[in-house]
Amino acid sequence: MNEMFNRKSRLCIEKVLRIVEKMIPSSLPDNAEQCQIIRNLLDSSLIPDSDGYLISTKWFNQWKESVGFNDVATFSKVSPIDNSLLTVDDHVRADAINGVDYEIVSEAVYNKLFEWYGGGPPLKMPIEGDMNHETSDIIVKIPQIDIFFRDDHHLFEYSPLKPIDGLKRIACDYFKAQESNTRICDYTFRIRSTELKENTNLSYYGFSSEATLLLEEQNSDGTWPEPSSLAKVGEFWTSLNRSDPGMHGLMNIPNGCYLNVVLQCLLHAYPLIPTFTTNEWKPYLNVSNPRGTKGRLAEAFIELYKDMWESKTQVLSPRFFKSVIGQYRQIYEGNDQNDAHELITHALELIHEDLNRSRIINNDESTESTINDESVVETVSSWDSYIKANDSPIADTFHAMFRSRIDCHKCNQPRFLFDPYSTISLALPLPLQKTHQFLFVPWDLKQPRIIMQLKLNNPTLLTEVTDGICEKLKKKMNIIFAEHQNNSIELKWLTSLEISSRDYKIVAFEIPPHQPESIFAQTRIMAPILCSNRCTQKEIDPFCLVELPSPDVDKEAIQEACEKRFAPLFSPSSGEIVNPKIKEIIKNLYPLQPYDDWQRLKAKIFSRSYEKQVGFERDENVSIATKRRIDVRLNSGIIRDTSKFEWTAFQQVINTVEAPIESTPSTFFTLKECFDLFVHEEQLQDTNAHFCEFCQEYVYASKKIDIWSAPKVLIIHLKRFQCTIYNKKKLDVKVVYPDVLDLTHYIVGDQGKDPVRYRLYGIIEHIGSLDSGHYDTIIYHHQKDKWYKFNDQSVQIIKKGKAHSQDAYILFYVRVE
Repeated sequence: MNEMFNRKSRLCIEKVLRIVEKMIPSSLPDNAEQCQIIRNLLDSSLIPDSDGYLISTKWFNQWKESVGFNDVATFSKVSPIDNSLLTVDDHVRADAINGVDYEIVSEAVYNKLFEWYGGGPPLKMPIEGDMNHETSDIIVKIPQIDIFFRDDHHLFEYSPLKPIDGLKRIACDYFKAQESNTRICDYTFRIRSTELKENTNLSYYGFSSEATLLLEEQNSDGTWPEPSSLAKVGEFWTSLNRSDPGMHGLMNIPNGCYLNVVLQCLLHAYPLIPTFTTNEWKPYLNVSNPRGTKGRLAEAFIELYKDMWESKTQVLSPRFFKSVIGQYRQIYEGNDQNDAHELITHALELIHEDLNRSRIINNDESTESTINDESVVETVSSWDSYIKANDSPIADTFHAMFRSRIDCHKCNQPRFLFDPYSTISLALPLPLQKTHQFLFVPWDLKQPRIIMQLKLNNPTLLTEVTDGICEKLKKKMNIIFAEHQNNSIELKWLTSLEISSRDYKIVAFEIPPHQPESIFAQTRIMAPILCSNRCTQKEIDPFCLVELPSPDVDKEAIQEACEKRFAPLFSPSSGEIVNPKIKEIIKNLYPLQPYDDWQRLKAKIFSRSYEKQVGFERDENVSIATKRRIDVRLNSGIIRDTSKFEWTAFQQVINTVEAPIESTPSTFFTLKECFDLFVHEEQLQDTNAHFCEFCQEYVYASKKIDIWSAPKVLIIHLKRFQCTIYNKKKLDVKVVYPDVLDLTHYIVGDQGKDPVRYRLYGIIEHIGSLDSGHYDTIIYHHQKDKWYKFNDQSVQIIKKGKAHSQDAYILFYVRVE
């Protein structure tokens, strides 16, 4: 019985294989020819109203890898086309995703691949054109549209790519309504909001899977019904009875509070009201700018602007705006929570490019001057050159310039950079915090080493720690940092003053001025001692650095560099030797040496037994250093004589851990303190060293950022979110900010000759923690002369004092003349 079953199974398998063999031709074009044929066919776009095919993404990627369509060919075997996972009961899966599960190809592409490989099943579907995106697509699942009319509603199946006027016609036919006095509106949450333009489609407004819409009738006098008569009745909605200009809430898309607060503050930037509530903006629209969104985001933003100040709708929908920006910045595509400040920068950037009348493509927006006479530099019109390439209402309102001055400490030549900005990010002047204790190793071998601990604003930032060391020792230095594990030899070079565990200690190495191609290597100084009647190498010191002329050096160059570095040690000891460890080493020095008596030391690059070829590769974190160390063995015949070797250099360690600071930490900071910290001069050195164009090398330099000019609307971002390589946290310290902000003495350009003052009009609050929080916003309504809190759909009047919040994250100021 089993034999008969197995024989039938084999016959079935053989039959299937014969069918497959007939489907797959015996010979194929070579890989290059296959790629060229498919590329030529893919270059022709999908044609609306024709047929397209779905093909498995998994199979298509397998074919691409095999023939080298995007990269080097793997020559792996390609099986027949397999679309079986895309179907259920002979229908395309409703949850299949374009680009994840399937790709859309033309009939010509599919037929050619089928001719070569066979397989299937063929999934032919009609191609629809998208009038708004100038693309074509296949709608696998037609969404259901729930349309309300009077006291009735009905579900319609309608493609999101077809014009809305067709959907309206179908709905009017069903509800026996007249097309001439009706319109289609977004009705999410049963709240009437945006009117949908009939010459667009549902995809234009971000509806792709389902939608709730309203077919609204005009009143007998030709007006549209007041929104309050259509809104849901209930206690939660009582705060939504706001239809005056500038008083509209915004519908909360899932996790969309970050979007709503940004839009509220931008929509209440009243210098833009005359431009965006009229047709003044239309001459600016630039649909051909490759940096923009073909004008779509600007149109979505301006539509919201008009609705905010002219519509009677109580709650507006930001869905269209979010849909567009999500197509050009993928982080906004889904329903994840995002950072409000990041959205501001992206939104202003894209809207600006959509409205940029200039046709000049400027890839480098910063301008530079190296004029030595600062009085001449301040007459350079950097703003004029910037605005030639950036001419938009957004640039006129939000953009201004920073000026950075960099002074080289070697040639003393200043360098000026002018950079545009739309927001100012201010660090908070946090209470001083202790650094980890560390050992400072000076470059001079005869100087004592110092155990240090500093109190700084940011105890992990290496540039700040370097500044603290330089200030404490009253000396400008270049310093690099490493961590060293107990009972280990190796060093790990650091980019942040954070240790991996308690078993590690931090070492700060001073390095001298050097050439760009130089590299610094750790050296382990050893001496031969007699131990258990045999010679062994005893470590004297593991914390010395040697400068090598380049990573590519031979044995002779290593020996020469080490002899030069440690030559100062071969001189008489300057004092009494008191360190017991040093005394023990001298006592047990081995009498014989395997090299000549005149040779002071022998240097050798360290390598392990399994390593055949080694070199001084630059460290991936600190490129001026290498992980590879050098073992330096001293000549015992010379160093046993204390009149010939400076043994005291290895016993000088000073412990100078700083005493606690007596002052009580402040419970709040002022905005002025934040600005003072922003314009504070910083030092550029070590891994942050400045490349001087005059010296043609990396040098120690100082950098100062100043505000060259100020915009009409000033956006201030308080940097409350602090991230390190080990953790992240929110800084909940209170920042006191004024109603009227005077920036006059911070302006170094021509604007600073006159008063530069701002009035507070918007505050974005972040309430909660870094991982779980909520945004809302407080707005000053310039027409009503009152303050309001906007929390998604909800709008509440508040007292003026509530505008000064401990949770303030972003501040909006408008210039007052």
